[in-house]
Amino acid sequence: MNPYVYPGLTKRSKRLYIRNEEMRTPEMMERLNFIRKSVEEVFGIDSMLVTINEPEYVHARAMYVHYLIETGTYTNRDQIGHDLGRDRTLTYYYTKKAKEFLEFDPAFKQMYCEFLNKLQ
Repeated sequence: MNPYVYPGLTKRSKRLYIRNEEMRTPEMMERLNFIRKSVEEVFGIDSMLVTINEPEYVHARAMYVHYLIETGTYTNRDQIGHDLGRDRTLTYYYTKKAKEFLEFDPAFKQMYCEFLNKLQ
């Protein structure tokens, strides 16, 4: 950790800074980008990072967050929300919605299976 950054941080900020420094390796960023591109390809959207709230975009974000959290690939909800241009509370919402979609929506479940096949 950079010694010049440390003195000005609060306890929470220091914890997040250390956690982000540990987690955000170039390999991890490459893996996250690959996962995001795979989700976008399955849903046929150009970028899930835009602030469009149409169903395809919401479902794509829900699938992305659900996959990252449930598989343990990346569990820092603050950073996932930041990467999507959202806050961390929406990561909880997306995880909940993805579970509901997987249980009740056969089209979403089929897209999720297609997404998992792309990753292998």
